[in-house]
Amino acid sequence: MVVFELTAGYVPEMVDFVAENRGLQLQLIEYMPEIAGHPEWAIDIQRVHDWLDEQAERVETREMHDRNRYYVNGGVGENGETPSVTSRDSSGVETGMVEIVDPVENEDFCANCGRVRVTHEGYLKGCLNRNDDLRSMGEMTRPEIREAYRDVVDSRVPYYGEYLVENDDGNYVINEKYIDVPEPDADVSATNP
Repeated sequence: MVVFELTAGYVPEMVDFVAENRGLQLQLIEYMPEIAGHPEWAIDIQRVHDWLDEQAERVETREMHDRNRYYVNGGVGENGETPSVTSRDSSGVETGMVEIVDPVENEDFCANCGRVRVTHEGYLKGCLNRNDDLRSMGEMTRPEIREAYRDVVDSRVPYYGEYLVENDDGNYVINEKYIDVPEPDADVSATNP
């Protein structure tokens, strides 16, 4: 679930549901106004981290993307109190887990990302936030797909800190070295996911 002004009020209820139902996992994704617009909808994701720190029995940090996982069990009481919890049930199965995906202005998140995605139209995509790095697989042979995959991996740069850089006003802007660079596949539109 993307967490922003209109959805933040549902977080406690969703965490409660995950805590009460063994084995569920919930990803809370930080709203990205630089991509979606409406910066006024953004909330301070640190508030969600702080609240989950109080609710969780155990917190761990995933190496990939440097993001936190919160293990919850038993639900959040109506007064906001957390009942006595354990991170595993009697059979040894993990209890509910909430993970915060918080890439905004998080250079560690991007630096630890090694994912390559395939879009619904058959393009390889090195960064979820960019559309200028798409590589069409079209009618490629397996060796050509491998080569296109290698090209995507080789051209990856961290979105925050490299592709987007902070200007003197404290805002993130596209790094000048990526402006007016020809797109890898000229037939791919900028709106292609």
